[in-house]
Formats: sequence, structure tokens, C-alpha cells
Amino acid sequence: QKMIRHCKEVCSADSCLLYVKDTSTRSSECHTDGSNLAMEGLSVAKHVSQTGHEMNITDAHNSEFMRAQGLSSPSAGVRSVLCVPVLQGNEQIGALQLVNKTDRSGAVEP
Repeated sequence: QKMIRHCKEVCSADSCLLYVKDTSTRSSECHTDGSNLAMEGLSVAKHVSQTGHEMNITDAHNSEFMRAQGLSSPSAGVRSVLCVPVLQGNEQIGALQLVNKTDRSGAVEP
């Protein structure tokens, strides 16, 4: 939880999610800052953890990826999503996702 809060603060995001997979048991865990916004983009984190490619969705309401995942109308609160792979050494162990980067006034930036 401490890492999630720190990433959220440093990146000025509304929400943060850490998706971690255990390849030995083929299970996964999802840790959030408690916000519902983070869970709406869970399919983005799963995709990044599978492909190893970061995703920067600057307009969630008009995103082809979000529509393809059945999220054609994300909540009004989700505007942008940035998700990057998390590595341990050379092994990808999950993804870190930030929702709605904000500027100093609190306005959402793409």
C-alpha cells in the first residue's frame, strides 16, 4: 500500500493500481489505493502484464482498447490511464497503473 500511495502522489494521479502475477501458481493479485477508478482499468493492467508493452490511454471515453474490452462507457471519472510493466530483474511480474494524471489545480491531464 505504501508504494501505491507514493506512486499516486509522485505522479499526481487520482488513482493507482498494482497488478502482480505469480507465474509459479498462475495466480494474480490486485492492490489498489481503494478507489473504484483503479478497478475500471483492470483490463489495461492485465493486458500490459501479458504483453510487456506500456499503454497510455489519453482519452478513455474514445479508446479503441477500452471499447474492445467492453468498457465503451467508462465512468465519467476515468479520463486517462497510464500503465507500465513491473519488472523484478529481467522477469515481468505485473503492471502499475495510474488513472487521471492531474495538474496542480486538480484538472485531469491527458
